[in-house]
Amino acid sequence: MSDAEERDWKWRWRSRHTHGFDHQGDTLEDEGAIVVSASHGGASSGEFALAVPLGGVFFNDAGVGKENAGIVALDMLQTKGIPAGAVAHMSARIGDSQDMWDNGVISYVNAAARALGLAPGSKLRAALDDLISR
Repeated sequence: MSDAEERDWKWRWRSRHTHGFDHQGDTLEDEGAIVVSASHGGASSGEFALAVPLGGVFFNDAGVGKENAGIVALDMLQTKGIPAGAVAHMSARIGDSQDMWDNGVISYVNAAARALGLAPGSKLRAALDDLISR
């Protein structure tokens, strides 16, 4: 990756190190960003993610839970055509977006993410690097 591509990637990739999104800090500046959130992909995270028109969002599946509660945000985001996915909770620590970036393995994606070529079993970082480099 060239220096210019690296700067572009860093601009487009926003990391959220807290539970869910820092709603006060998310602005239209983040429009189109691909967010790697350390949070579960539950309904509350989905609501925050829908507040800003993002280019994509990736959560921790948090073990999925009862009635898919840990990944319901993927369906919520799909209604707006926003690519979304989750990494396996056994591949990366919940609450640690750097660990998700470094070690996360995609476990679930919505249809919008699948249409971009993202798929379960892929390393998150490699998949997003590939997506951005197209």
